Amino acid sequence: MHSATIDDCIQYGGATVVPLPAGRIGSVGKGGESVLLDDLGFLLARASAVGVAAGNDSLQPLGLTVRAFATLTLAVEHDGITQRGISDFLRLDPSRVVAIVDDLENRGLVSRLVGRGDRRMKAVVATPAGHALFRRAVAATRKGERDVFQGLTPEARTEAIRVLRRLAFPDEE
Repeated sequence: MHSATIDDCIQYGGATVVPLPAGRIGSVGKGGESVLLDDLGFLLARASAVGVAAGNDSLQPLGLTVRAFATLTLAVEHDGITQRGISDFLRLDPSRVVAIVDDLENRGLVSRLVGRGDRRMKAVVATPAGHALFRRAVAATRKGERDVFQGLTPEARTEAIRVLRRLAFPDEE
């Protein structure tokens, strides 16, 4: 693998552009350089896309997607979480959460109950079948994660999780 040195970098509109490794990323920009390789937002989105694709592949045999798995996980781990709580935590549009919960409920994996403090709120509770599928899904996603991120050492994985938690939940510090 080619590692770019400072001599390999190009100045482009005030930004340092790192050349793309030959054959690894394709022909992005002039001569294989891209500002995107130093763009944290892009790299996070790209890593997320890779992880979501792997997660969806791992979960497909169980009839789940990453979003459905995340919703089921919250129902398992936070008994009685509201649909609004799921929406807020996952940063999904509430209408999308309703559709996901509808699907999980139709499959007998979760139930909706009247909220404890507010009858207008719907609490989502995992059923025994939901708990069982959750356990299988965790195993499937962990295997998929290991396969996709196999280049990370255990220490690098732990550090990546620490940094990503800090970025994903900045108010939790």
